[in-house]
Amino acid sequence: MPLIGENPCHILLSRATGRLEAVAECATSEARRPNGRFRSNNAVTGRGVHSTGVADSPHGHGAPLRTLENRSAPTGHSARGIANPATARHLPPVCTVVVLVRPDRILLAANRDERIDRPWDPPAAWWPDRPGVVAGRDRSAGGTWMGLNRHGVVAAVLNRPGTLGPAAGKRSRGELPLMALEQPDAAAAAEAMTRLDAGAWRDFNMVLADGAGAWFVRGLGHGHPTAEPLPPGVSMITAHDPNDPASPRTARHLPRFAAAEPLGPADWQPWHDILADRRGEPAEQMNVVPQDGFGTVCSCFVVLRPGEAPIWLFAGGPPHEAAFRPVTIR
Repeated sequence: MPLIGENPCHILLSRATGRLEAVAECATSEARRPNGRFRSNNAVTGRGVHSTGVADSPHGHGAPLRTLENRSAPTGHSARGIANPATARHLPPVCTVVVLVRPDRILLAANRDERIDRPWDPPAAWWPDRPGVVAGRDRSAGGTWMGLNRHGVVAAVLNRPGTLGPAAGKRSRGELPLMALEQPDAAAAAEAMTRLDAGAWRDFNMVLADGAGAWFVRGLGHGHPTAEPLPPGVSMITAHDPNDPASPRTARHLPRFAAAEPLGPADWQPWHDILADRRGEPAEQMNVVPQDGFGTVCSCFVVLRPGEAPIWLFAGGPPHEAAFRPVTIR
C-alpha cells in the first residue's frame, strides 16, 4: 500500500465444502439477501480513526467470482480504465492475501507492498481504546492494513484498481479493518461493512475471516459495500476480485498456491517460498523488487482453527530475507 492500508493486497482463501454455506446461515435474516450476500440501507459510522487506509470457485480453480453485486466494469477493467495484458504487467505493486479454507482450519498468507520510506509499526496492541485488537500501524495516518481481534477475527484491506493513495474528501481505508474488528465474528463484520456508506472511501476490497469462515467485501465508492462468503478451496485476492486472471499476480501464482496446500505452520514452507518469489514482471512478482520507491515491506502467515487460539507469524521485511516470528496476541 502506498499509504499503510492504502494500497491493494492479495488474499488467498481455502475452505471445506459446506463451510462457507454454514457461515452464510449465521448471518441475520434482515441483512442477508436470498443469495447469501449482505446488503443494508442502514448507515453505520466508525469511531473516527484518522488513518488512510482461493477459495475453490464455483467455476473451478482460478476462475473469478462473478456473482458480486454492483460490478462497475467487466473483468479486466477498472472504473478508471482498462488494464490490458500488455500494460498490466508493469502496473504499480499491490498487496496480496492468500486464504486456504478447510473444515479444520483457515490459513491466510499475505505480502504487503508499500512505499519503502513510509514509517509503520509491526503488529501490536497500538490502540488503547480498542482492547484486544492487534494490528500493524501506519505511523503517519494511524490506521492498519491487517489486524486481528480477541475473538480470532482477521480483517485486511486492499485498494481497487486505479485508486492508489488518498483523495480529497475521502476517509482513510486504513480505518476499515479496525471498524471490522469491533465485531465478534467474521460474518458479523461482513454485515457491518455493508451498512457503511461506500462513498466515504476510495474503492476497496476487504477480506474477513475467523475459524468458521471467510468473506470478501467490495466497496466501489458509491452506495453500500457488498459482501459474500468465499467458496471452498483456495482464493487469491488482489486489487481485483477473487481469483481474477486480470491480475497478473493471480494468473501467475494462484495455481502454485493451490497445488501446495499446507496444514499449518509445520509444513507451510512451499507457501513461504512463493511469498518470497521475486521473479517475473513487477506486477507478477509476489515479493516485489523495490522500484520507484515501492516494494514488498512485510509478510505474514495466519492460522485460524475453530475453538483454538490464532497463530500469527510476521516477517518485518521482504519475506526472502526477514524471519517470520510469532505475534503476541492478547
